[in-house]
Amino acid sequence: MGWRPRIASFRTYIRELNWRRHLAFIIILTALTAVLFLGYLSGPLPTGTDSEGLVMTWDMGLSSGGLFSSWEPYSALGFQNDPIPLPSAMFALASWMGLSSSTTCKLIMAGSFWLAGAAMYLCALKISRSRLASSIAAIVFCFNQVFLSQIMEGHYFFAIGFALLPVAFLTLYLTIVEENCWAILALPMIFFAYGGSSAPHMILILSIFIVVMSILYFIQDRTRLHRIAYPSIALVLLVIPTALSRFSSGTGILNASYRLSEAQFWSYRDIFSALALRSTENSHMRGGTVQSWAIVDGLDDVMMVLSFVIPIMAVLSLYFLELRRLKLALAGTGLVMLFFALGPNQPLSGLFVWMFQNIPLLDSIRVFSRFGMFIGLVYALLVALLIAELQKRPLINLSIPHLPRLQVKRSDKLLAATVVVVMLASSSSVFIQGPSSFSLPESYAEPFELISSIEGDYRILTLPYGDVYYDTALGKYDGYPLTLTNDPGSYSQMVTGKEVAYGDHSEDYWAVWGSMVSEHKYGYRYLPILLGDTASVRYVVGQIHAPPSEVSDFRNMTGLRQYLVLSGSSTIMVNDHYSERVHAAGSLTLTTGGRADILTSLATGVVHLEDTDLVLLGQIEDSYDLQALWATSPHVIVLGGDLLQLLVENGAFSGDQLMRLGKYAEDTIDDSSDYWITSSEFVRDGSLLHDSAYTVGENVMEVALTTAGAGSYDVYLRHRTGPGSGNLSVTVDDKAAITVPTYSPLSKETWTKVGTYYLESSETLVKIWGDGSGWCSVDDLLVVPAGDVDRKTSEVSEHLKNNSSSVTYLYGPDDLATDRGQDWELVDGTEGWGLSHNGSEDPSLVVKALIPFDGLWTITLRTMNGSSAPSAIIEDIAVNGTDLGDGSYVFEANLSKGLRTIELRTSSAYSVTIESDGSDTEYGLAGAVVTYERKSPWSYEVNVNTTTPTFLKLSESFSEQWTAHDGSGTLLHYQSGSQVNGYYLPSAGNYSITIDYAWQERYQTNLVIFIAATLMATLGLAAALWWKKGRNDTRQ
Repeated sequence: MGWRPRIASFRTYIRELNWRRHLAFIIILTALTAVLFLGYLSGPLPTGTDSEGLVMTWDMGLSSGGLFSSWEPYSALGFQNDPIPLPSAMFALASWMGLSSSTTCKLIMAGSFWLAGAAMYLCALKISRSRLASSIAAIVFCFNQVFLSQIMEGHYFFAIGFALLPVAFLTLYLTIVEENCWAILALPMIFFAYGGSSAPHMILILSIFIVVMSILYFIQDRTRLHRIAYPSIALVLLVIPTALSRFSSGTGILNASYRLSEAQFWSYRDIFSALALRSTENSHMRGGTVQSWAIVDGLDDVMMVLSFVIPIMAVLSLYFLELRRLKLALAGTGLVMLFFALGPNQPLSGLFVWMFQNIPLLDSIRVFSRFGMFIGLVYALLVALLIAELQKRPLINLSIPHLPRLQVKRSDKLLAATVVVVMLASSSSVFIQGPSSFSLPESYAEPFELISSIEGDYRILTLPYGDVYYDTALGKYDGYPLTLTNDPGSYSQMVTGKEVAYGDHSEDYWAVWGSMVSEHKYGYRYLPILLGDTASVRYVVGQIHAPPSEVSDFRNMTGLRQYLVLSGSSTIMVNDHYSERVHAAGSLTLTTGGRADILTSLATGVVHLEDTDLVLLGQIEDSYDLQALWATSPHVIVLGGDLLQLLVENGAFSGDQLMRLGKYAEDTIDDSSDYWITSSEFVRDGSLLHDSAYTVGENVMEVALTTAGAGSYDVYLRHRTGPGSGNLSVTVDDKAAITVPTYSPLSKETWTKVGTYYLESSETLVKIWGDGSGWCSVDDLLVVPAGDVDRKTSEVSEHLKNNSSSVTYLYGPDDLATDRGQDWELVDGTEGWGLSHNGSEDPSLVVKALIPFDGLWTITLRTMNGSSAPSAIIEDIAVNGTDLGDGSYVFEANLSKGLRTIELRTSSAYSVTIESDGSDTEYGLAGAVVTYERKSPWSYEVNVNTTTPTFLKLSESFSEQWTAHDGSGTLLHYQSGSQVNGYYLPSAGNYSITIDYAWQERYQTNLVIFIAATLMATLGLAAALWWKKGRNDTRQ
């Protein structure tokens, strides 16, 4: 064929396309997009509850080389977050083109809306062969309210996934139904693009959609079962990116696991809302609760009724025979999506609850109403097929018994007009209060602009402490968006280029300090020392909307001084205890207890983080690391003098002897009145390092355990005591119930010996009862041969004598309050809550300590302001104290091994420490010089010149993946300061150390695997098509 016939053929093809009609739809869609996103042009920062995350992440990624970094360090000391590859490439391209990250994010969101409409138009056009039907399908699809809520909330990757849904569905349709060669060849690339650019939950839901629809379609047409290979290949390629990045390191999707109550709240409340696809995520538009989309009160019910037109039309399309198999498969899949969208709020709630608790990954989804996006896909296609069918029938006869016959002309156009009116009316508020943007007002930006000129590798903490979203109750100033939006502090990174200390990751760590500050717990004033050491916090910014009381609390903290009060009323404070991201200490201290006890140790002065690294024993799980750290630590702190807890945290008991009771409670239910539930409440307040079991009702928890055989066993229970606690009892093998004491003036964790039992069988059942009279919380159950605890206590005492230069028993207010009389009260003093005596008699506090070995011991009492000089009676001998001048008094006494009683005659107390002589202890850093270069977010080059063994700290959230090599091998790696990475340099010398986030290499390998799998699938399908074509040619 010559060039002239080819041109003529092309012209004919263009004429047959009716491109003017297609262009008309594109113009209309573009106009709707422009109207909807007009507000995006008003400022650089897009609004939306989660809109800041992507803007900030990519902005920091562009400046630090972290677009493809598996470690995201920009908030909360960092966390693993394998970036979705295609958006990363898109941001790199946008940067090359000179576009800012905020502009790129706006283009993503507006482009997703436009692409959703255009893609559905093409998809429906190919299936229905009707331009009118496909235009209406596009309107139904892109005005899906669940999709619109993702736009309003700033969920970029959900929006991308929704926009690509029609493309993915059309590809499946053409391969399964028509076995189109071009679609088969494009299938790997299409699902490569979807899996590499969409939110993990969109991929999970689409996987369910593909499986269900394929089953329903092939059940109807078993002659085409060989085509099931196409959706199978699509499914594999779809999940590869998520599977490799999220599960290879042992994590789930977003490393999340939600409760049924959250699934219930974020699912549709009733079948009507689900069928109408009302959104449950409208926090940006109407505040932080689930509200309607109607701007005018009272119109919501009208909009609901109007919205039912769409599902009714979708059902009516099933009446017509054309493409019946496809329609039934779509309708059946839509019902499955409806089942999940309703969550536990439905007649089949029992089935859903069972699936939620037993099917992997299902509990990683919180907002089940997002299944409504896939119901919207079903609606759009079924409505398109209905309109296409009606176009073939210019005249419709409606015959209803006992009523006159009714003839409807051009029913397709009437139906199309109805759909447009319904969709635009029900979503009208999005045009009034739709996507918008803003500029950060000067009063909010001012402190960050000032800090941006100060060089250094440091982090910034903003107040209000812990706010991820702007609390509207605090008031907004100078044009900050009235809708629910991110806290302004999160935008500080874009102004300063510095990372923020707080974030919504590592909540178990950050929540502790917020709890201690808000409740003025003893030691809270020493928080700057910890944050300077572990988090490299140099500046604290009290924003204009921060509560004055909170700013005052931070201003009065030790080592945090006011730097500047700006004209906009914001405050900048500088931390004198700031340490660089990589720094060193000269000694190591091991301690029992939780994170909150770290501040207690700092307040009592038994630890100085400037020259000492502090390690929580309960966080060291590897026995080799534990032994190595014991060998290097000259100082051990035992909270509350509890040697049994020291044994537990030191790994003295096997997993068959020590049971973590949180594992025996319900972890997907949070109705503590009817169940024992797994609770992380006391992890977040710093009391514990692992979840506990908690109840407020009359409930029984059964713990089945296996012992070594028949014999006598001691049973111990670690539980929480405190105000408001209920009665707790324990039975062992149905023997008499033992009541466990649960009251104490201040909440604390304690061990109680339940009793000694003769067990006749190796199979034992322990029942723990809460009677519903108050809350009950239990942590651990220990069942050991009788006398085993005493024997191991003696062994650890000997170990402390021979291997530790200094041992400190530390008693905080919660420990001292246990035995106080009625004349003692809790008072909020300058250091936080302490004990104060208000009676007339001579006040005294009694401390009973199990001394591990004979020797000279120093007792230090820290009193509140205004206390008279205290005295002490130790083993019936009066001892005079030495006044240190800061409210602390020191007493010395020779104590012999065993249980000893110490009576302190004082009118107030914050803490008591009992410390061995420690004359051989060598503290301090002997001239270690540390320099480092941050090569990338996942790699550091560190040089250390030291004259003594040294402990190196890296201020990134602890992960086993942060490995350090010094050329001769891998350094000992442990969790430092309860949150960051510590490494041990065993001798003096010059070290050149490379610290890498090891998972980065695996992530990059995963990208290669992903691309290779896509290419192999494409080549395999091409070869199969070539072979099939050759076989058909041979037959002919």
